Amino acid sequence: MTAGCGTIRVLGTHFNVYKRQERVMVSVIEGSVQVSTKVNYGFTSEIQNRVLTKSQQLSYMQGGKMSPVEAINIKQVTAWREGKLIFDEMPLARVIREVNRYRTGQIRIADSRLKDLKVSGIFRSNDLDSILRALEQIFPVKARRISDRLIILEHVGGS
Repeated sequence: MTAGCGTIRVLGTHFNVYKRQERVMVSVIEGSVQVSTKVNYGFTSEIQNRVLTKSQQLSYMQGGKMSPVEAINIKQVTAWREGKLIFDEMPLARVIREVNRYRTGQIRIADSRLKDLKVSGIFRSNDLDSILRALEQIFPVKARRISDRLIILEHVGGS
């Protein structure tokens, strides 16, 4: 399988490949996977190979450079298969990126002070408004609907 500038070779396994515009993330649920990329350094290039096993993940950018291998929570990585989104101390900016994958419109954060707020919870991917309601109850945040396709998260309260 090819994703971005890398190749993922199945070695008898269950795994996820999550491709964003700038990054590909490979997570192994069971078995092992070999990930190979070609890193270009201008005049030279290098092939990187890593083998991932159960509960491991790595990512790579369009230029081919791989992140270090890290441990994952399998339930969190596979929650989408059950229609769930699980967040564990995840920065709000990343939560919104994930939620926007499931929406026809976009949620945007208006105030940079909100981006690093840590969010934890389990939500249904078919009820994304529940995430907005929870954020409004827990944090100094107001979800302002600009249109059917645009929601802005604003900071409320003191400065």
